[in-house]
Parts: sequence; structure tokens; C-alpha cells
Amino acid sequence: MAATQMGGVSEIKVESRTGIGKEVARKVRKQGRIPGVFYGARHEPVSFTVEPDSLKKALNTPKLLNTLLKMVAEDPEINGRVVMVKDIQRHPLTRAYLHVDFMEVYEDRPVTASVPINVLGHAAGVDQGGTLDQHLRHVELKCAAYKIPTSIEIDVSQLEIGDSIRLNQLPLEQGVELLGELNSSVVSVVAPRVIEEVAAAVVEGEEGAEAAAEGAEAKPGEKAAAGEKAAGDKAGDKAADKSADKGAEKGKGGDKGKGGDKGKGGDKGADKKGK
Repeated sequence: MAATQMGGVSEIKVESRTGIGKEVARKVRKQGRIPGVFYGARHEPVSFTVEPDSLKKALNTPKLLNTLLKMVAEDPEINGRVVMVKDIQRHPLTRAYLHVDFMEVYEDRPVTASVPINVLGHAAGVDQGGTLDQHLRHVELKCAAYKIPTSIEIDVSQLEIGDSIRLNQLPLEQGVELLGELNSSVVSVVAPRVIEEVAAAVVEGEEGAEAAAEGAEAKPGEKAAAGEKAAGDKAGDKAADKSADKGAEKGKGGDKGKGGDKGKGGDKGADKKGK
């Protein structure tokens, strides 16, 4: 039996099954069906199987995974139960359904759900040169399952440069609670100056990175040549200093052996001879 729409609730036929585990799940898939488990806060878990096409059609609504499903089964334990998808597993490549978990919903028990945010209108600030920036595309809500909206629509036509709409400003029905930081910005119009500053910072960072990369590539050879030159200059300076020191020492020796000293020796010899 294919899924049919009934007052916002999709009807889906399932069959209860016995046995659990990977081997049982593989056999179910080979038979062309999907294994699943029903969970209810006031009931014990029940294992079932469902046709892939039936599940796909049941969820083919504007609410997608937030669609309410009415189970049709021969098992009285799950027949007529209204549920939502608690978890669904799909093949990473083929995206085929592998497993699905349903949770029963109650009018007196809230559930949490992720709902898309749709932006409507053309922001006035865009015509002034600004850019519309949507920071959040989904919002987490807590409410009765029957009150989950298909989406949350916000009109941005009145937003000028510097204006924004925050989470706590979203239009919600009574009984619907927002989850998250209520002061968070959902959508805003960014000034051109801010955009230019960010772009300039990015360009400056890229130029700095390129310069560093060029320096890293070109400077090893330059550093080696500079090092060799510095070493040569230093060696030359040392040699010059050493030569100067030697010359100075020789000069001192010459002073000690000068004619004055020799003359003194001659005087001593003459005195001795005269005596």
C-alpha cells in the first residue's frame, strides 16, 4: 500500500518482524524492504519492515523528515500510531535507505525539530551597495509535533545597511519555543566598507604569504654567498691584523739593536784598551 496524505499526516503501511541483528537486517534488505524500529514513550519497542518506495512517498512533503506518519499494520501494537522519523540511515553512495527509526508523538509531549529559514523580499540595503548575509539557514524548535512549521519565513525588504534580524525576532506561533542563542543574528546587510576591509586583509595576507614563500625559496643561495663573503672579509681582516702585529714586533727588535747600543759597546772597548 503506497503512502497517502491524510490531513497533513502521511499514511504508511508497515509489517512487524521478529529477530534483530545485522544478519536479520541483511535478509530484510535482500527481500527489497527496509528494517525499522518503532519507539514509544508509553510502549515497548517494536521491530518492523517497510517498502523503500512507500517510505520515500510518505516523506515527500514540504515538511520532509518532520512529516507526521500514521502507521498501518496488522499488529495492533503499532497500528494507527502517529510517529515521526527519529533517525534514518542511508547508503553513503547510492543514498538508498538502510534503516529507519520511528518515534511516537503525543499532543501533550513536545518534540525537537530542525526547520529551514526562508528569506523573502529584496533588502533595501543591497541597492545601497550592501550585501545580504544569511547566517542561519535552519533553526531548532521545541513544540508539539502538530505545531512544527514547514519553514520560517522572514521578510528582509526593509533592511538597510547595518540592519539585522535576530533569532528572537523570528515570527513563531504560540507554544513554539526557540532553541539556541536568542541574540544570534539570522540575516543582516553588511556595509561595503566592511567587505572592502575584509577583502584587503585577505589580499594583504596573501601578499605576505607570497613574499615569505619567495624569500624562503631565493634566500638560501643569497645567504650562502653572503656568508662566504663575510667569512672572506673576516679572514682578510684577521690576516691584516696579524701582519701588522708582526711588523710592530720586528720594529721593536730593531730599536733594541740600534747603533746607540752598539756605540755603547765600542765605548766600553776603548776604555778597556786605554787602561
